[in-house]
Amino acid sequence: FFFRRAFYHSSISSSSTSQSCHSVKLSIPSPLTPFIKLKPQIQSINSKYRLWHKIFVRVMLSSRLSSTSFSFLSTRLSSSSFRLLSTRLLSSSSSSSSSDNKNKKSNENPVYTFIGAGAMAEAMIAPLCALPPSPSKPVIKINELNKDRSAEVASAFDIEAIPVLEESVEGADMIIMAVKPQNVQAVFERLEPVLSRRPSSDKPVVLSICAGVPIRKFVQGLGCSKVVRSMPNTPSMIQQGMTVWAMNEGGMFTEGEEDMCRGLLACLGSEVMVEDEKFIDMATSISGSGPAYIFLLVESMVDTAVHMGFSRDTATKLVLQTILGSALYAMDTGDHPTILKNSVTSPAGTTASALNELERGSFKTVISDAIWACYRRSLEMGDNDSNIGPGRTRLPSTEFQNFDFSAIQRQQRK
Repeated sequence: FFFRRAFYHSSISSSSTSQSCHSVKLSIPSPLTPFIKLKPQIQSINSKYRLWHKIFVRVMLSSRLSSTSFSFLSTRLSSSSFRLLSTRLLSSSSSSSSSDNKNKKSNENPVYTFIGAGAMAEAMIAPLCALPPSPSKPVIKINELNKDRSAEVASAFDIEAIPVLEESVEGADMIIMAVKPQNVQAVFERLEPVLSRRPSSDKPVVLSICAGVPIRKFVQGLGCSKVVRSMPNTPSMIQQGMTVWAMNEGGMFTEGEEDMCRGLLACLGSEVMVEDEKFIDMATSISGSGPAYIFLLVESMVDTAVHMGFSRDTATKLVLQTILGSALYAMDTGDHPTILKNSVTSPAGTTASALNELERGSFKTVISDAIWACYRRSLEMGDNDSNIGPGRTRLPSTEFQNFDFSAIQRQQRK
């Protein structure tokens, strides 16, 4: 009833939007599915149509999502909600295959090969396999060292599992590198001879979700210039992730290939493309490792609530709903975090006492130091200079050999 009333009153502002949303609503029997399917559309429409976003937030809050509800949402998101993305995915795949693979037949489907079939790869495969049948629907192939895992994923999504690595990339339009960073070099040594035999016009797009491995290593190791580096996070496994990605500057990507990468990463949730690869390492310390910071906060709050006397189930529900509601509230209002914090804090009140204790414990400083430490480690994994951050010099490490530290000491004595 709420949705119908809101839908009726908002139809006067955008008739085309209401018609498309109305058709989606009528085609789905489940009452929650319209709001799930409208989420990407709501987030992308103009600010003057913010009513749709408020509708989504209010309905999701009123539904009081439990663990069962989250399981239902993840199931729906991995199957039907990404039909809204199918147009972009299929059209981009079609344009990419027609422009970059002229030697292929026009009705031949693009081929996506996943090197590694872990949880993150599965999160990307699920919405691709849920796309409606089409001549441009990607053909999914996987190569996974673990035979049991390979058989499990292949059986779950009815896709082809190729045990030989070299054979899995034959004819591939896109190669998704989903292996552990320490295994990347071994993959390079086996795939480089195969990919080097393909003409430059028929080289595949390589999309990496390997943490800490820079673009230049893929270019050197595989001999492919069209390399995309991305950094997703664990909420991507329920299509609620945040992925930051960058393309190789010298890759000469076509518009269709860029849309193909964007559509694939959109399967994991939200995505942001950055122009400079350095922001990938920065994003690793924010959105990539960020869920671990949140989970540590959740653990601390839950344990303290149990210590006070709550049952663990009740404490967990209180904490998780508080964090979920706070995040949705911040997104809905768009206000600065300081404004939101002050709206909760009363003079000489309970929240003020808690915040004072956090400030005395250098809460912000500890969070900042943790993020900088994560950023530096990400740089080290890519063989980059990590001597950056508060209290660090920007001189490259190679220049320390001839640097006169005694001059600084003499100046300090004076």
